[in-house]
Amino acid sequence: MQALRDQDCSFEVDLIRNVFPMSRAFQTMPDRCTTAYFVQVDADMILHPQAIRTLHTVVSRSDLRTCMVHGQLYEEGFGIGGAVKCWKLGVFRFFKFRDVRTVDRDLYRRTRRWGLKRMRVDGVLGVHRPRHSGFSRYLKSKSDIEKWRYLRRPADRYALQALDKTMHAYPDSRHRLLGALLGALTGRERLNRSKDIRLEADRFEDVIALLGQEEGLFVSNSVPDQKAQQLRDLFVMCFEDFDGRDDERRTALAREALEIFGTHAGKLTPGQLLETVER
Repeated sequence: MQALRDQDCSFEVDLIRNVFPMSRAFQTMPDRCTTAYFVQVDADMILHPQAIRTLHTVVSRSDLRTCMVHGQLYEEGFGIGGAVKCWKLGVFRFFKFRDVRTVDRDLYRRTRRWGLKRMRVDGVLGVHRPRHSGFSRYLKSKSDIEKWRYLRRPADRYALQALDKTMHAYPDSRHRLLGALLGALTGRERLNRSKDIRLEADRFEDVIALLGQEEGLFVSNSVPDQKAQQLRDLFVMCFEDFDGRDDERRTALAREALEIFGTHAGKLTPGQLLETVER
């Protein structure tokens, strides 16, 4: 909010809060908008002072076929990641955000069929901080895995690299590892729906409690080298089970997660973890 107050131009701010799932929060933007354009600024974005003016200048000069302009953000520790977007309100006379995974990508695909396009602004317009707490690190990792599964990307394209990077940084990356493993266990129905942070927060609390953990004191057991390859193999098989129907492999991966993160794993069954993940 301070970064928005520090912008070098004036505009109205409309705060969208506690609206779920993501598709409904996104659709609230055009539903409330009373101007020709609106800028989507997520809560984990900190914009540079010239960002809004830059986006407005470009979108106001764009041709009729341009439905949105966007500027890149810098994700600390990772490089370029994420984008701040300025939409033309008129587009939403014909299109709406739908309750599907990758809400914005779904809209882009539909607008392209009508010859509409996006335009990227030169330069970096701000900072993206999606990993600012244990829960946010967990959810970013889980959501990335779910997104790639929904898009049916081969595991070795993005997901396996992310898992290896996470395991290499272990145990500091324990929240991310838990998120990645649970993302590979997500069933088809939830996988196809847009992200619901309220549901995810409740589920995270349930999972932490089931594991006998406290989020603020989240600990985990080590991953022996001889088990790392087994974990990778199970992860890949569950990841590429895009419909989430291979119960045997899902149970095996859930058992591995219990061994790593459960403080009283002997009292739990993989079925209990899977039930909590699907709830």
